[in-house]
Amino acid sequence: MATEISLKQLSQISGFSRSTISKALSDKADVSVKTKEKIKNLAKTYNYIPNNSAKALRSRKTNTIAVVVPYINCLVYSNILCSVQEHAFNCGYKVIIQQYLTGNGEAMECLNNLRDGCIDGAIIVASNSKNEDLISSQLSQSTSHLIPTVIKKVKDFNLNEMEYNVLGKQAIEILLHKIRVSERPITD
Repeated sequence: MATEISLKQLSQISGFSRSTISKALSDKADVSVKTKEKIKNLAKTYNYIPNNSAKALRSRKTNTIAVVVPYINCLVYSNILCSVQEHAFNCGYKVIIQQYLTGNGEAMECLNNLRDGCIDGAIIVASNSKNEDLISSQLSQSTSHLIPTVIKKVKDFNLNEMEYNVLGKQAIEILLHKIRVSERPITD
C-alpha cells in the first residue's frame, strides 16, 4: 500500500500550485476540466488524502456533529441515534457519539469535551423532564460557540421505527438550520 503524501508534495510532483490543486480537488469552476482530471488522477495515483483538520481550520466548519445520548444500549436511544446518523450522513455530516449515564451534569460535560472546535453543533437527547430542565438551564448559561438542539422527553414516547426516523430527521434539520443561520455574515 502506498504511503500518503501531502498537498505540498503533490504540488511538487505535478508542477501545479497548491492553490490550483486544492481548487481542482474541490471542483472549483476556475480550474479547467483537463487540469482537474490530471490532478485528480495524480492524487489517486499517489494516495493523496486531504487533511480534514487543515480544511476545518480554514473554513471554520468541520461537517461533524455530536450526538449526546444516555444509554446507547437502550433501544429507544439507539433507534434515535441510528436515525440521526443516517440523516446527518445524507446531509454530508459525520457524527461523533458521546454517552452520559446519570444526567447530573454529564451531558454538559460531554459537550465541554467537544468545545475545541471539532464539531459544528450537537444534538442532546434528554432522558426525562428533570434531565431536560437541567440541560436547558446549563445550555442557557453556557458561553460556548456550540449550537445545540435538544430532543426532549424521549422516554415518554412510544414510537415505532418510522416515527424514530422522522424524529431523527427533524433533529438534524433543526440543527443544520441553526448552523446555517449562525454562518451568515452580520450586516449593518
